[in-house]
Amino acid sequence: MSELELHVFSSECDWVVAENPDDAWAVWCESTGESRLDYEEDFDFALEPDDKVLTIWDEDAGFDHCDCKAKLDAHKADVAKKIAAIEAQPAVARAMLWAAVPKHPRTHPNGHLLECDVGCERKTCGQWAKQSGRGFLCSTEY
Repeated sequence: MSELELHVFSSECDWVVAENPDDAWAVWCESTGESRLDYEEDFDFALEPDDKVLTIWDEDAGFDHCDCKAKLDAHKADVAKKIAAIEAQPAVARAMLWAAVPKHPRTHPNGHLLECDVGCERKTCGQWAKQSGRGFLCSTEY
């Protein structure tokens, strides 16, 4: 089996690198210990385009290699100060002041800020197939 024959297949939840849909089932069964017969009426594996970009987040990515935690902690402290100041105001003035409280910064599913790429790899499906080789790639479920 050459690397050029490998592609990414997905069931929408599970993503595998395999040669064809039957091989994708084989990879999935090998990886999960499940039987195809128990699931083939529930879902199937579809070939993903080699140029489709797939982002995989590492939910266990720590904060040792970025400043996301420090920025999020600073934001939390700033919001706490603003809320305390608002609550010290008369009730009539509070409604207008709540609008000034900054929203929580947007983050990846792993908790890192959107501008951070720690634990967040983006590659085309063709690149994932070449890098990973035949096997289970990722899941949206576990």
